[in-house]
Amino acid sequence: MVDGDPNLLRASKTLVTSDGYQVRTVVDGFDAPCSVAQEKPDLIVSDVMMPRMDGADLICALRGTPARTDIPVGILPAAAFPPGLHLHVFLTRLFSAAKLLEVLCEVQPP
Repeated sequence: MVDGDPNLLRASKTLVTSDGYQVRTVVDGFDAPCSVAQEKPDLIVSDVMMPRMDGADLICALRGTPARTDIPVGILPAAAFPPGLHLHVFLTRLFSAAKLLEVLCEVQPP
């Protein structure tokens, strides 16, 4: 999970780990590609508006590396996201816990 809001990351991680998932969090889009290179995730859920590298640039950076093109990407925009991004999951910022877990289960069961 990648988000500039550490409070949202903490809450989301608690929710998801309590349902049996392993979660890595990154507070900055710029650091996310390095985290992905260390251990390939089953899914990336990212915010759009973040410091240093926004979600759209992060997705482009991940798609530019062949080993990362098959990782499903979900986005949590605070507002509308840039058009033309290929996303596997789209959640509004005010997503419910049940919706997040439903999306995770579709992509990768716990």
